[in-house]
Amino acid sequence: MCDANRDVISRNTKQKAMILSCIKENIHRHITVDDVYDLLKDNNNQVGKATIYRYLSQLEKEDCVKKYSFMNKKGACFRYLEEKSKCKEHYHLMCDICGIVMHFENNELQKALNIIQSNHNFEINDTKTVFYGMCRSCNNEK
Repeated sequence: MCDANRDVISRNTKQKAMILSCIKENIHRHITVDDVYDLLKDNNNQVGKATIYRYLSQLEKEDCVKKYSFMNKKGACFRYLEEKSKCKEHYHLMCDICGIVMHFENNELQKALNIIQSNHNFEINDTKTVFYGMCRSCNNEK
């Protein structure tokens, strides 16, 4: 269970509170350390990248964030996990143009991947499964 709020309160660090607030406000997207840094900087809240890395690593250990690594993205992405809905089995859609990453769940795809696992004794890592293409926004601009 994520106990990040308790940690922020007990240590009373303004920087951790700002980082946690930033990732919660961006819960519906994968966010990088650079994103957090830039968002905080844009709001006149300067926090060092090393502090952001350390705190996100701590939050990952506490199951408050999930860390993702995508092959063509520089660095790792993080996503805040709501306590009610821990990250389920899902896959990712990544736009080749803007780089946005979205979750994708599909029972039929899951069935196909289960067949791969049973027939080939090969387990798919759903945290690294990415489908590349073009998002609706970029497609509309085209």
